[in-house]
Amino acid sequence: MTCRSYRDAVDPALRAVDRRLTTERPRRGSGIDRARDSKTWRAALESLLNGTVIIGAHGPARLVLADRMLAFSFGGWTRPAARSVTDVVEVLTPPTSVRALASGFTPVLHPTAG
Repeated sequence: MTCRSYRDAVDPALRAVDRRLTTERPRRGSGIDRARDSKTWRAALESLLNGTVIIGAHGPARLVLADRMLAFSFGGWTRPAARSVTDVVEVLTPPTSVRALASGFTPVLHPTAG
């Protein structure tokens, strides 16, 4: 009987997606130090789908939902604000994950986002 590693068992296409996401995520580290290394990209807010996380212009990360955005806190998503349709924003969600949202992936959000 041969023991296969997790890497051997995972579909090659999934490994390719994982490698791509690795290049799009922050460098290794933890806490605030890692947050400073976040890789962002710019996009029109109106083009972003539910579940995308952006960097707020005047504060914390914000979760994009239909007609509103919610601010991140360690207790959950808070402080709803109207979603602007004219802003270009810094996007924290990796481009590959945003493409997954565009392809129909539905994220499971914390109950405070409801």
